[in-house]
Amino acid sequence: MKSRFFIVLAFLALLPSFANSQNIKPYKEKPIVQTGEHIVKNLKGEVVNYVSYEQAMKNNLVYSPKEDAFYSKEVSEKVTDELKNSKGFYGDQVLNPFKQPDVLNGGEFHLNYYGSGSKGDNVTDYNDYLAMQSGIQADEYDVDGDGISSTASDQQLVYNYVTDQIPYLPAHEDVLKTENEKTNWHEKKSAIDKTDTITYVPGQFECWEFSLQRIINDPGIENISNSGINFNVMDTSMNAKFNGRSYTISTKAMNGQGHAANAILVGDYTSSFTDWYFFEPQTDYRIYPGDPSMDPDSYVNIKRVAYIWSEYLQQYVHASVPLINFDLENGIAISAIPQHPDVVLEKPIIHYNIGGQNPSDITVNVEDALTPDFTGSPGAADWATEFYSDSTNQNPDVWSPGHWNYTILRNHKAVSNENPIIDTTYSSLELSVLIPDYNRPPQEITVQDTTAPWFTYVFGNQIIPFTQHENIPLSLGDDNSGYFNITRTESSTQGIDPTQCDYYNFTKTITDEIKDPSENFTDTTSMVNVVLDQNNWNFFPEDFTTNYSSNLNLDPENTGGWATATNPIGLGVVVNYDQISYQNPDSTKCEHYNFPVENFWTATDTICYNAIDSVQNINVVKPMSIVWTEFPNDTLIGKYDSMHPDDLGWPDGNDTLVPWFEVGKNYWDELIDSTATYMDYHRHWTLEDLCNQSTNDSIQQITRDMTTTVAENKNIESFLGNPFPNPTTGNITIPYFSTNTENIHFKFYNIQGQELENILVEPKQIGNNEFSLDLSEYSTGPYLLNVNNGESVETKKVFVK
Repeated sequence: MKSRFFIVLAFLALLPSFANSQNIKPYKEKPIVQTGEHIVKNLKGEVVNYVSYEQAMKNNLVYSPKEDAFYSKEVSEKVTDELKNSKGFYGDQVLNPFKQPDVLNGGEFHLNYYGSGSKGDNVTDYNDYLAMQSGIQADEYDVDGDGISSTASDQQLVYNYVTDQIPYLPAHEDVLKTENEKTNWHEKKSAIDKTDTITYVPGQFECWEFSLQRIINDPGIENISNSGINFNVMDTSMNAKFNGRSYTISTKAMNGQGHAANAILVGDYTSSFTDWYFFEPQTDYRIYPGDPSMDPDSYVNIKRVAYIWSEYLQQYVHASVPLINFDLENGIAISAIPQHPDVVLEKPIIHYNIGGQNPSDITVNVEDALTPDFTGSPGAADWATEFYSDSTNQNPDVWSPGHWNYTILRNHKAVSNENPIIDTTYSSLELSVLIPDYNRPPQEITVQDTTAPWFTYVFGNQIIPFTQHENIPLSLGDDNSGYFNITRTESSTQGIDPTQCDYYNFTKTITDEIKDPSENFTDTTSMVNVVLDQNNWNFFPEDFTTNYSSNLNLDPENTGGWATATNPIGLGVVVNYDQISYQNPDSTKCEHYNFPVENFWTATDTICYNAIDSVQNINVVKPMSIVWTEFPNDTLIGKYDSMHPDDLGWPDGNDTLVPWFEVGKNYWDELIDSTATYMDYHRHWTLEDLCNQSTNDSIQQITRDMTTTVAENKNIESFLGNPFPNPTTGNITIPYFSTNTENIHFKFYNIQGQELENILVEPKQIGNNEFSLDLSEYSTGPYLLNVNNGESVETKKVFVK
């Protein structure tokens, strides 16, 4: 921002016109002391270090005369920007003739001035009214401006203000509405101000000193002790006494001499000459063009001494700051030239009626929000901020009902964001108590806890054993407050005699109640059936298997033993069993010899006769009881003889357990060897009882003689050579002799006589030949190779490894 106050030493501009009437020097800051240590502050204004002047210069620190401290360049620039851009701070308010300057509070709102109605706390409230009633005298309490404080008139004005019957007091110049209001209060201030009683002393106290004295008394001069004012001439004891909006003016008197007087804006437009009230501080009279103090064909320059920021010096200085210059012709302003682009030319919008109303009383639940968003707010205008304060009778003890059920008395107030003087008190407990006819009692917020606690776990209706009935767990729960107690009451139908069953079997009624500090409660009742604990098996025989016999005995001693049992609380237990057999009585049926048996065991206590039962399964099985009585002999048969048992013989046997039963006879044949002259067979015989159980097989050996029995056949030499390699792991070569070119028939068998290969081979020549056979796919073991050349058949054993 460019310099807001470009005439830093603007006082000097007055000197040519008043050289003979005053000796005021330009206002400057005190110089920097270059010895000793200086304070270094951060952006928050906190002292962070101490440095010498030389160290400060070396580190490019910036000196603040107002703070008498150094800042870093960055901090200084930030502070500078904030100060230069802050409305109503330091000298900035000098460009706003509509605003009280508040110079004693750095340009910020305060009420420590004449007629404000507030003594010491920047709040005009009922305490001030009471203080005035008690007779306390203070300039602030001369509210009507008659020069006497705390009169009945003053009291009534404050009372009307604090009860919002009027929006402002006469001294609240910021918000006075009409020219008449502003003029009246100015003239009352002038009557109180004593500047007009000072004696005019040529060369010492002339027109400029009179004008400056009104500036000191009315708006005041910030940091006046460092302003350079001649304290032997000027009275600074009433600096900013009225916190008014007066300015100095320079003009030309009717005698042609330069003249200094004062002015205050009473209209709505800064550039309107007639909206200004010009007055002579030596007499308090209002000045009009043509009066001795103002030539109607001259000029009127309006300015004010203020503590301002100097861009040139980069620090705050005291200077005469020009506001607006008028040129007059025949008493009429022919030009109005603002002296700075930031001069406020038109009366800002001022709010007077915040609006809204006190919220209605409300009842809320304790878990509800208690902020005005939920309980209600006045609904003030958006240019105001609402405030509230609470008084409550809540008991601090969380276990007291009064902690969760209580009353809040809420005071509501709204304050303008743009002018703190304007506020509205919607309700006040304090005022309700102190002012008998105060009709704005506080909002009453009734907080109550009506929510009953709840259970999160309940034991419920159950059947439990006697040994657990004294340890039934308590229910669990919760409450919206987080505080609760759970208690239990019990009743029972239990008998008193331990030798009677009702001592162990009974009904217990339990009622759990959950209650919060507000006496809200919930209860739950469970019906619990208590029963005698179940008996336990100490020993129980495992399932058992035994062989059938003619003298079969299935008593427990023979089938795994007797079961034993006890009761958990030590009662006597009797163990018995019942046996059920599923034996078929028909001895011609297998189920007569193979059958299941079930032992139903029970363990019964001796008091309540409660029993447990379990089943032992017993399997009776028929053993193999066949003995061989006959077996056919080994036999040799011819090449073409029958192998049927009718020809070679049947075995026979006897079942010793079922002697009348004709046993079954089964067999199968196994070829175990074969040559050109014989074939050996094993006939495997088994006998079978009525339950289809078979004996181990017994072998009858049968040998078939393969030599010819035809008379005309002669002995023929062998035509088949020995296969090689033998044993083999794969291919085997078979040499043979052929007397012709007829096909040779090769057959390959396993040892059981199953044919595996059947191949016709045409000899390559008459005489010696060879045939190869791949046996790699066959498992290890002996095999038979059968070769037929049409004249004879030969067999060789072959081994695969």
